[in-house]
Amino acid sequence: MIKIGFFSPYGLSGFSGVNAALHKHLSGEGCQCDLISPPPPWRANLVKRIFYKATRQLNGLQYLWEKGVSRCRYYSRHIDQSLADGNYDAVLITGTENCSFCKTNVPLYSYGDSFFGSRVDLYPDQVLAKIHPRSIHEGIHVQQLALHRLRRIYISFQWAVERAKKFYAYQGLEKIEAVGIGANLYQDTGIVKNTSDNENLGLLWIGADWQRKGGDLAVETAIALRNMGIQVKLNLVGASHPVPDGTWIKHHGFLDPQNGEHRKRLFDIFFESSVLLLPTKADLGSLATLDAFALGCVPAASPMGSIPEIIVNDVNGWLIAPYSAHEWAKVIARNVRNSKTMKEMVERNQLLFKTKWNWFNVCQKIRNGIREDIAMRK
Repeated sequence: MIKIGFFSPYGLSGFSGVNAALHKHLSGEGCQCDLISPPPPWRANLVKRIFYKATRQLNGLQYLWEKGVSRCRYYSRHIDQSLADGNYDAVLITGTENCSFCKTNVPLYSYGDSFFGSRVDLYPDQVLAKIHPRSIHEGIHVQQLALHRLRRIYISFQWAVERAKKFYAYQGLEKIEAVGIGANLYQDTGIVKNTSDNENLGLLWIGADWQRKGGDLAVETAIALRNMGIQVKLNLVGASHPVPDGTWIKHHGFLDPQNGEHRKRLFDIFFESSVLLLPTKADLGSLATLDAFALGCVPAASPMGSIPEIIVNDVNGWLIAPYSAHEWAKVIARNVRNSKTMKEMVERNQLLFKTKWNWFNVCQKIRNGIREDIAMRK
């Protein structure tokens, strides 16, 4: 039996549900996964608020305390102290930077969706223009340290692995492995819903950032489809928006998939939607796309970041490059009017969820990798 310690600064919470999913599915097949409790959250949150307030007042730029040297030393020290009794064979950490200064001899592994440098590259307007240069430097520095400290780094997408070459001048890419990511909303009913209702097309947009996630284009696309004679209902989940609710558009606010009532509402919204709109201007990946796969919703997305690893154009969704509502509406209208095409895409996506994009597969790869690594060290 291999005993794996699991550490995240946020414990098993977290809006995306990734921490809870990893912890749940890592146990099994000869592995026991125990949570290493994070330090008291009030202490970290207090320091974070002080940093945010002070830096913004001084120069209007933000200091990312969670990517800073002080914060990484803080969590590295906590991990070392938690491992002092020698109860664990290995530790899996979410967020590579959290172990940058660890001194323990226990093998350390990490899981994440990307590296900080990838975000700098993909979100230049949001990162370079709004964050203090020292903070960017520290964010890249602590991840460089972590890349050398970790035994293996498990990443969601191959796209992020390739970015490591550019930002960290790191040649040991053999220790970085893309293992995928899983849907957090799923219900294995074995039923493929009808997504070809020409008279009433359900559209869904999900995003925490209205501008970056293309909320404006989602609304404009819905209007363009209505102008083509397709009766559309648009559900908006997440960020507030400047468009008032109406008979065909409804905003649901932020819904936490870890909350029972919110989770049920998310299921209901997905089940009444045929197409997921992801007209993002910058994105690393999309959990919402995987949820759409599991719940019978076909994604239409911008080909940003790792999204082309998930969606193959005209096979299991649509990758639409032009940032034009007319183009988006034209592609969607052409496909939703073909019930056979839509049904085949839904079936294909549900198969992809069951065979690839699920947490069982992800954690099996991580477990096997840790087990092999430990065996080689003995």
